[in-house]
Amino acid sequence: MKKTSLYDFVSIGSLSYDRNQYDKIVNNKLVPGGAVAYSAKTSINLGLQTGIITSIHKDYPLEKNLGKVDILTRNKSEIPIFHNFFSGQIRQQKLFDFSTRIKKKDLPESVFSKILFVAPLFDEIPTDCSDWIDHKISCLVPSGWFREKNKNGNIYLKNNIRKIHDGKWDIIVISKDELKSTNVKISTLKKKSSYLCITKGHDGVQIISGNENFTVPAFEIGHKDLNGAGDVWAASFTIAISQGKNSLESAYFANACSAISIKYDGLNFNLRNSEIYRLLDTI
Repeated sequence: MKKTSLYDFVSIGSLSYDRNQYDKIVNNKLVPGGAVAYSAKTSINLGLQTGIITSIHKDYPLEKNLGKVDILTRNKSEIPIFHNFFSGQIRQQKLFDFSTRIKKKDLPESVFSKILFVAPLFDEIPTDCSDWIDHKISCLVPSGWFREKNKNGNIYLKNNIRKIHDGKWDIIVISKDELKSTNVKISTLKKKSSYLCITKGHDGVQIISGNENFTVPAFEIGHKDLNGAGDVWAASFTIAISQGKNSLESAYFANACSAISIKYDGLNFNLRNSEIYRLLDTI
């Protein structure tokens, strides 16, 4: 009998670097990131046995940022650099090179994870990836399936809703700006998952599930780096749901985790229960 690798949380997606400009302040430092990294860091901080399915390069500081993570694939690629231009909470992006491809054949033969978290950065993951690993609950952050780029490297969003198969996902997390830019209809997305979560920056998050439709306000907190906020939110919401919290409790919990994460550059955040529940106690 083949040995099965058991995890609480497995995240699939490409690692990346971010180079950020806030308003007119340019920071040329490369900040390690990627949705797979932000979600895995969240999972590790919250005490879960965590694995990632990704492509790696020897120069990416994975051990420094995600020391307790298991890498389930060892395929190699250059790490893409996202150039992010922020005006307030509005982000525009450029991407010049992207070579990552993540395929089922690269996975170990037998893996089970309580949570499967899928977060493509730029169409590097096939749309059937929800079938790759046995799991109990799944979350999709579909941003990378909507991203396209022109010859100048400017990223724009396209309505690629066909890539999100009906009935394959328990939770889908998408931003208000992505909905607006892609013209994806909420009524269409509602059919794709049990929980549809629409993040709205400082306006909080809208949760749509069955007959529920409510908005949970964000915590007012100063930010240093907005990259990864949605990924931290999605991972912590999914973890809370998997642990038996209801949708309202899970949304507040995720809001607190996301608020803490943006006080730091990139993956330098740490989610501690004392700080999370100190924020929750202010509700």
